[in-house]
Amino acid sequence: MKTKKVKEKPPLYITLADRTDPDLGFFYKITAPEQNFINALERFGGGLPVPVCEYRFSYPRRHRADFAFPHAWLIVECDGGVHKQGGGKHGQDDDRRKLNLAAVLGWRVLRFSADMLADDPAGCIEVVRLALSVVKLNELIVPIRQS
Repeated sequence: MKTKKVKEKPPLYITLADRTDPDLGFFYKITAPEQNFINALERFGGGLPVPVCEYRFSYPRRHRADFAFPHAWLIVECDGGVHKQGGGKHGQDDDRRKLNLAAVLGWRVLRFSADMLADDPAGCIEVVRLALSVVKLNELIVPIRQS
C-alpha cells in the first residue's frame, strides 16, 4: 500500500524575500512589522488562505498593499515607524490618500501597528480571520448618478 505524500504549504517568506521590483524599479526589503505579521500568520493562521504580498490594487496608480486577500477585497497594512517624529510613513498624507483610494475602490483595510503585532499576534490574526469570514457583496453596489 502506497502512502500519499502530503504537500507542505510553502512558507510566506518565500514570496517576500528581498527583491528588485521590475515594475517599480526599487529594491523592496521587508519591514519588522511585516515579518511579525508573517510569523503570526504562520503560527496562528491555520486554515487561512495565503495573502498576496505587495499587491498592486490601483491602476494606473502604483499603490501597493503590504498584504491582500483579493478574493475577499481585504487589505492588511502593517504600520511601522510609529516612534518616528510624525509617525513615520504611515503618519503622512500620502499613506492616508492611498488607503482612502482603497476604500473608494471597495477594499476593506485592516491596519496593525508594530506594537499590536508584537504584543498580541494571535489577536491580530483573529481579526483577519473574522474579516475573511464576512462575505463582501461588492457586485450589489450600484454607482450613484450625479445630476
